[in-house]
Amino acid sequence: MLSNADSLVQRMRHLMTTGEGADVHFSVGKGDEKELIPAHKLILKSASSVFDEMFPTNTVNEKREDADWEMTMEVIDVDVKAFKTMLSFIYTNECCGLDEHNVMEVLYAAKKYRIAGLIKACVNISICKLPNVFASLLSARSLGENDFVLRCLAYIDRNAETLIKRTNFCKLIKICWLNSLAVIS
Repeated sequence: MLSNADSLVQRMRHLMTTGEGADVHFSVGKGDEKELIPAHKLILKSASSVFDEMFPTNTVNEKREDADWEMTMEVIDVDVKAFKTMLSFIYTNECCGLDEHNVMEVLYAAKKYRIAGLIKACVNISICKLPNVFASLLSARSLGENDFVLRCLAYIDRNAETLIKRTNFCKLIKICWLNSLAVIS
């Protein structure tokens, strides 16, 4: 139990980590990677127009007969760690869990749920820390993050001599060439 003296961030983190009072659960991931994650609709709605549309306000203020009723939402297209990172940002406004290894998965989740601050944090991550700038370039391109694409390209340009020796460079050239052909036809 938290005391009244705890900060708002501490209280929000407590709700997030304990699931106390949660009124929605997200079944996130696929197969063995699936996890049930509790959340609070009101907190989610305050952070995202997508969640606001997902959980419409009951204008009649009807109460359910079963006070313990909670809904479960399936999320199969977002990685569990990325979803938890997004929730952490929603609850605490901190990017706990965001790193160079999951930035593209978190960016996907942030864009899917329209979490502007988290999108900004993702696209501002240091390019030189990315384990695979080529994969990040392709992901950013598919997500429509043109500024991030330009930063990746600038990094590739500055470090071309080293980067072209990687096998991923050949894959990137092939994918870009195939994409160009698709645009032409």
